[in-house]
Formats: sequence, structure tokens, C-alpha cells
Amino acid sequence: MQVTFGIDVSKSTSTICELIGESKNEFTITNDRPGFIKLLHELAAFTKQPQIIFEATGVYSRRLQAFLEDYGYEYVVLNPLKAKKEMDLGLRHNKTDKTDAYHLALIQRLYHHPVSQNQSQSYKQLNTLSRFYDQLTDDLVIAKNRLHQALQSTFPEIENLFSTARGNNYWQIVAHYPHCDLIRKENRKQ
Repeated sequence: MQVTFGIDVSKSTSTICELIGESKNEFTITNDRPGFIKLLHELAAFTKQPQIIFEATGVYSRRLQAFLEDYGYEYVVLNPLKAKKEMDLGLRHNKTDKTDAYHLALIQRLYHHPVSQNQSQSYKQLNTLSRFYDQLTDDLVIAKNRLHQALQSTFPEIENLFSTARGNNYWQIVAHYPHCDLIRKENRKQ
């Protein structure tokens, strides 16, 4: 008998649909140790390892992933766009956590997605660092754009003073004279 666990992972809870043959059992767990232990008891009730499928939901699904790896369970992590596409092929009518968990289990039964490969700890750390670096880069671009907008309001002529507007001298002038009126107060020598 085929047993499939479809898990819809949210921020603090996960909705689980357990398909056993043609019957289904639905329940909710918290995304913490007590909730995962409840899931472990449900999984351990079967002699043959059940198929487990869930969507990649960033930091929320990583906790479930780590838990399953710690206890030696194989699982399928589905890209959310792929999951949506497959659910929209006739499975999903109204979206709720319960229906998503159920449809994830059905998707696994229909498409037999391969088990996700465990990544090495080094690779996971590199991925995390890469995402952090990308976030810092995005934040820097946003900050520079905000500064540029502010300077256009307070000191629009500053860009005409330099051929390359982002060199060290440019930033020193901006730091000393964030507004053009401050330059007017200085004498020519200063």
C-alpha cells in the first residue's frame, strides 16, 4: 500500500495530508520540536518509508528539511512555481492549506517526483552566504538610489563638479557639504 505525506509548510505551522491507499488523514503540526516529534510518530507508524513531498518555502521549509534529514527520511522538495503549475492542471479548485497538502500528495502520486538529493553542509553554507551577499548588494543599491534622490533635491549641482561622480573625492564633498547652501557659506579657499 502506497503512503504519501503532502505537507503545506507555513511560518509557524504545517498542514499535513497523509494518503494511505485511497483514504486520507489530515492534521496540523507546529513547526517546532514538539510538532516535528508528532510528525515523526506518524511517519514511524509505517514499516515502509512513506513518500514525503512539500514546497520549498525558504527558511520555513528548511527547518522541516533538516528534521527529516536528521531522522533519515527521504523527501521531495518541489519548486513553488512547479507545484502551482501542476496543481493548476486540474487539481486545485480553492486554495487552502488543507487542499494544498492534499494536492501535493496527489501530485507525488501522479508524477512520481524523484527524491531530493541531500546537499553537503558546505554547499548549504555557500548558498546561505550567497543569498546574504545578494541581499546586501540589493540593500546597497537601494541606499545609493535613496542618497542620489536626496542629493538631487538638496544639491543637484554636485554631479557637475566631477567627471566620475562616484570617486573618493565625490563622497568626501558629499560628507562635508550635503547641501549646496553649506558651500555658499564657505570662502573660496575653504
